[in-house]
Amino acid sequence: MNVNVIWLAIGIVFMSFTIIYFRLARKSSQQVSLKDIKIDKLDEEVFTPPQGVGQQTITTIGPDGQISSETRSQSLKSIASQLNKATEEFEQHLNRNIFPKVKEHLNEIYRTGKQGFLIAGIVSVISMVLAFLSAFQVL
Repeated sequence: MNVNVIWLAIGIVFMSFTIIYFRLARKSSQQVSLKDIKIDKLDEEVFTPPQGVGQQTITTIGPDGQISSETRSQSLKSIASQLNKATEEFEQHLNRNIFPKVKEHLNEIYRTGKQGFLIAGIVSVISMVLAFLSAFQVL
């Protein structure tokens, strides 16, 4: 096999690396976009007993003999309300404090990755040019 053909093949391999690295660098330059999180809340009405009743227990027997019971009371409604309030506070904490920091760190990682891909692309271009010059016996 001719040495020039080998150098030409090496140049083509580096040309494909160049294309790949520059495409990765371009994709890495995009900014990270994080949407605010929305957590489902409990329906407090499910836990609310009828007016004037302190606690209500509904027991049902299914066609297969399965017994299920559902309890409604003001204390359960109060617990559901407190859980909804805690969920709202946690949701706000995530959206205000955590997600901006995560976004900042991801953008930094992508920026560093872009720089690395650009450097690799430049090295690949230099290698490709040297391989092609060797293939055509310019060097």
